[in-house]
Amino acid sequence: MVYVTDSRQKLHFQQLFLGMERAGMDWIDRCEHAPFGLMSFKGKTFSTRKGFSVILEDVLEQAIALTAAIIAEKNPDLAGSAEVARQVGISAVVFADVNNRRTRDISFDLEDVLNFDGETGPYVQYTHARFCSILRKYGRDVDLSADVSRLGVPGEMRLSRKLVEFPQVLDNATRDNEPSFVASYVLDLATVANKFYNEVPVLAGDDAVLIAARVRLVDAARRVLSTGLYLLGMSAPEEM
Repeated sequence: MVYVTDSRQKLHFQQLFLGMERAGMDWIDRCEHAPFGLMSFKGKTFSTRKGFSVILEDVLEQAIALTAAIIAEKNPDLAGSAEVARQVGISAVVFADVNNRRTRDISFDLEDVLNFDGETGPYVQYTHARFCSILRKYGRDVDLSADVSRLGVPGEMRLSRKLVEFPQVLDNATRDNEPSFVASYVLDLATVANKFYNEVPVLAGDDAVLIAARVRLVDAARRVLSTGLYLLGMSAPEEM
């Protein structure tokens, strides 16, 4: 059992676990406390006793509205824009939380967490959507037996090496109850993937074998980004 509370209860759980161990409850070694830091909103720490609290539903609704405005400006013809705004807005709030080390205090600002170009959830989601776009343009099933030994330019190798890290990241996150490991990884992967996108003409040329290998790499990156977002409780829209 993992008890998730804020870090101010750390001493309480140390005393509780020790007391139960001395009382002979041998299962207590399978319990642990996962403390998290405090969250502030525009510099003010939440405190119901002091009369300052923010309703999560209100924050999510505001995030969705701001995202809808951004989409209307940048991609007004996007099909299903209302649903995409909901997915991106809510996921942005989630990512703003899990992207920080669990025990770190967080200062929350909606404008920052909805930045499509910064270290945010929308940036990762946009990268996923960008790779989905490549696969749509390809227009065929991904050949999972494509000869990836044909890959070798720097952008392809950087992306391949980054994908290989994913299983170890998941092991570390599980061991330490630390979702920020996954969040940091998908951010890094998105950065590497966007460099690949800008450097490697995936669908260009007449070499069908090389194109198939690059498409397989694109699909692998898309899958890992989608899985990472899912594990963080976020959506992975295919268009943005």
